[in-house]
Amino acid sequence: MVYLLPVFMLVTAYLIGKLGQKLLGDYEKNPMETCLNGTLIVILIWEALILPAIKLLAPFDAVTRIFCAIHLMLLAVSLVFCAKSISTDFLPQQLITPSPFITACVVFALQVVCFFFLMPDTTGDFTVETVNTTLASNLIYENHPGMGTTFVYGITFRGKLVTLPLLYAFWSKLCGGHAAEVVYRIAPLWCLGLSYMVYSLWANLFFQKAENKEVKKAAFFVGIGLLNICGSFAPDCIFYYQMYCGFRGETFIYSILIPYAVYLCYQIYGNKKMRSCIYLIITILGSLCLTDVQKGCIPILIAIVIASFIAMIYKLGRRMRKR
Repeated sequence: MVYLLPVFMLVTAYLIGKLGQKLLGDYEKNPMETCLNGTLIVILIWEALILPAIKLLAPFDAVTRIFCAIHLMLLAVSLVFCAKSISTDFLPQQLITPSPFITACVVFALQVVCFFFLMPDTTGDFTVETVNTTLASNLIYENHPGMGTTFVYGITFRGKLVTLPLLYAFWSKLCGGHAAEVVYRIAPLWCLGLSYMVYSLWANLFFQKAENKEVKKAAFFVGIGLLNICGSFAPDCIFYYQMYCGFRGETFIYSILIPYAVYLCYQIYGNKKMRSCIYLIITILGSLCLTDVQKGCIPILIAIVIASFIAMIYKLGRRMRKR
């Protein structure tokens, strides 16, 4: 049951993302981008519930009940008002997998198997301890994750913004799985699935006008998978973090949010899709929930600034050539 949790998270994120896009009147997103936006919306809803609960010293159980109620309400509304657009995303001809993608699926499966054989890198990490302490005490950031005793001075506001470990605690409570199993097995699967959704957006962008684009897209996914598997033997690179530290917030930042933020910048400057500004803001806010500001939000802002300058230089170059 616990290993169905990533599928459940992706399906619910898709439905909530679909509802958000309907409210914005945006009907051009593919299912991958819908799922990414829905995931960020879910994370921000969780953050919006956790921060007042910390201030009010509310029990963790109360927050999980409210979150479940909001979740169910959003899912019901999405199924009612977005049923037609959901059905068009999953037409039979769209579900057929071209033969070149079989190899990519095999490589993806090998990465999943790696999560069950590789020992996670837990150096300086207290995620599992935070999950266990939260579940045992039913309090939010009131007890030390290592000692289990009440904080004397508490943690900083920046530290309280990071609610990803508390989301893992909710998952563990929801499915009844052990904290270590949820953090070291389920979370990396979730992260890997979301990262491949971002890769699919870039693959569609790179090969949309190419000949044999399905073969090239499949080769692109195979290459990413091989980099993840082989790069796992080279510490301090993103591929190592993907395989050994898939549960950490910085892994989500560098493998998902930064590539997605740059993609959104391309949509804004290249295709003039102004609605992408809203998704970009959601991406920036989501980074605050996943890891520290210095490791998350600042790198995303740097990437956005660089992408914006490149787009401006490219536009100026095109204007000069036209003259």
